[in-house]
Amino acid sequence: MGDWSDMVSILILHPGRCGSHWLLNMLKTLTGLHLYEGYDDGRQIWGTREQMTHGGLERLRATTDLVFLLRDPRDVLVSMGAYSQNVVQGHFDAEMRSIWQDLGWFRWYLEMHGQIKHCTVRYEDLWTAPLQTMRVVLAYLGRIVPSDEIIAKVIEHESFIQRTGRERGQELASHHLRKGIIGDWKNVWNENTKNQFDTRFHRELEELGYADQVL
Repeated sequence: MGDWSDMVSILILHPGRCGSHWLLNMLKTLTGLHLYEGYDDGRQIWGTREQMTHGGLERLRATTDLVFLLRDPRDVLVSMGAYSQNVVQGHFDAEMRSIWQDLGWFRWYLEMHGQIKHCTVRYEDLWTAPLQTMRVVLAYLGRIVPSDEIIAKVIEHESFIQRTGRERGQELASHHLRKGIIGDWKNVWNENTKNQFDTRFHRELEELGYADQVL
């Protein structure tokens, strides 16, 4: 691994397709700090998943604030599937198989999140309570929290409608910001797929806090 200590102030770790650029842009504006996102458990920095151990994160934590960004894995799968089909022509096929087979990144998160100081942010909370969620993140980062008016202006500037010209729910399949809603898996998956996923991964969904979502 290279020396990232002078480059990264805040590292956002996420599984992909969960609003990382959205959160990244808001935090950059509100903190003025250099941020980096580690797609798929940070291998862009560390090279392999095995190196993202508690010790490795602890060393990084000495100079870097860690933020885990979560999203319902069912919505991640649906978003990856649409993005893969319409934008990058299959680039995410391997990641989709990994999530379906073993919830890859999410299992890693459940293993790691209790071992290291961090802040967990949910995609769903960014949509339903963006002001409160951003205040919590900024407080965790130990930064002076701007006024609600300033935070609200940044949230509005980075909103789905401002970035796409579309209302949430208006789909443009070829766009990186495709639809911008929560729970789209309920609209896309048939009952068999919903039940199959819930049967196979109910424990993981429960630990992640998503088991109470209506099928």
